[in-house]
Amino acid sequence: DKNQMIVAVGLGNNSDDTSSFRPMVEQSQVNVAGAIGAVLVDGGYYSKRNLQYSIEEGFDLYMPVGKGFPVSPQKFTREDFVYNTESDSYVCPAGQRLTFKTRRLRGGVESRLYRCSESACSVCCLRSECTTAPARELNISSVWRHEQEMKTKLCSPAGRAVYGFRKILVEPVFGNMKFNLGFGRFVLRGLKKVRGEFLLMCIAHNLRKLSRLRSGGGPIFRLETAILTRIQALLRKFGSLTRTSSRFQALQTKKLEYAL
Repeated sequence: DKNQMIVAVGLGNNSDDTSSFRPMVEQSQVNVAGAIGAVLVDGGYYSKRNLQYSIEEGFDLYMPVGKGFPVSPQKFTREDFVYNTESDSYVCPAGQRLTFKTRRLRGGVESRLYRCSESACSVCCLRSECTTAPARELNISSVWRHEQEMKTKLCSPAGRAVYGFRKILVEPVFGNMKFNLGFGRFVLRGLKKVRGEFLLMCIAHNLRKLSRLRSGGGPIFRLETAILTRIQALLRKFGSLTRTSSRFQALQTKKLEYAL
């Protein structure tokens, strides 16, 4: 949130961030117990499915749209084709018609396939600037217009100003953990154990931020003994579950006390 408090945490071993978008948003909604304002994410979370989900939920989304497959500068793009609503077809720059062929459903997002006739493409004088396939095709997803609107939104002065807050809100959290709290790497192995280790550091980060808010921005006050005792008990329980040594538990406890 605006105070760099962590409101949702997820940890996985999938390098693709797109699958984490919806679970993080839903967890945030539950934890903040209220409506979410603007949702700012980097381009790694982009997918047509995530964009469609945000549209359905009515989020004020700021998400860089993926570039997709690279297109040669000489090739005509979808923006060069004119849609005809009456005939449900597209007209190419050479004046040929691409008619609707079929629907496809991928990742929960519908796309419509339009294709020109091979006979028309074979004699077209603009063929070299359009396609190397026997006939030009267009795959138009149901969120294509929203993708164009998102590009326009992020390029506007207001959109750039809002999206600029993403790095201010998110990146300092990782910097605080790594450099100020000394949490440079995970010690444990296995997804379940690493999740527990990371959650403890998130607790330390949030308590430290909370203490600054409660103290009006002044020096950090000491946490009550009861809170620290509870955290130490969690560490001991966590250590027994992971069969770690007492020396490691002591080091983790000191590390957490320093962080707090």
